[in-house]
Amino acid sequence: MKDQPLEPGPTPLLHPRFRVIPRRSKQLVTFFSDASTPDHVFQWEQRAERIGASVILVNNGPNEWYQGGIDGLGGSVEEVAQTFRGWADHLTAHRIYMVGTGMGGSGALLYGAKMDA
Repeated sequence: MKDQPLEPGPTPLLHPRFRVIPRRSKQLVTFFSDASTPDHVFQWEQRAERIGASVILVNNGPNEWYQGGIDGLGGSVEEVAQTFRGWADHLTAHRIYMVGTGMGGSGALLYGAKMDA
């Protein structure tokens, strides 16, 4: 499925701590990497390339836990959830999924609950 050309969204598409892959889909999947993952490294990137949904890949960096916000997406859980909601609205995604393991699983549960994912 081709990536979808878009007007600028709530954030840049690429940041050391996240990457947005917009696609023509009503689904948005956010994949959370584990703790202590280097900048610009996203553990779920290969999986994200194979699915047809829009994707946000998140890397919360070395020991900077998801509960305190995510650099570039917001300084608190509430701000990050608003940014994720902004992307869902921008992409017209109605089905929201949050995926992660380890500390990334904690992020997926935390933000999934905020997003009714």
